[in-house]
Amino acid sequence: MKKRFHVKKRTLLLIAGIVWLIAGFNVARLGILSYRVIDRKWYLYLFSVVAFFYSGLGCALALAGVVFTRNYFCYKQLIVKEQEA
Repeated sequence: MKKRFHVKKRTLLLIAGIVWLIAGFNVARLGILSYRVIDRKWYLYLFSVVAFFYSGLGCALALAGVVFTRNYFCYKQLIVKEQEA
C-alpha cells in the first residue's frame, strides 16, 4: 500500500502547535474585545466568575495550574538535592 500523505512526527507536532496557538490567540482576542464592550457593573463581575467556574473549564484550568505548580516545586527540590549531592 502506498503512503500518499506522509508527514514526519515533528512536522505534524509543529503544525498542530501552530494551529492551537492561532486558536488560543483568537479566543483571547475575542475575550478581550467582548470585555471592552460590557457594562461595568459589580454584579456582572460576580456572574462572570460564577459562569466561568460553573462551566467546568475554570475548575479544570485552576486544577491544572495547581497540579503544575505542585509538580514544578517538587521537581525543583529534587534537582537542587541532586546538585548538592
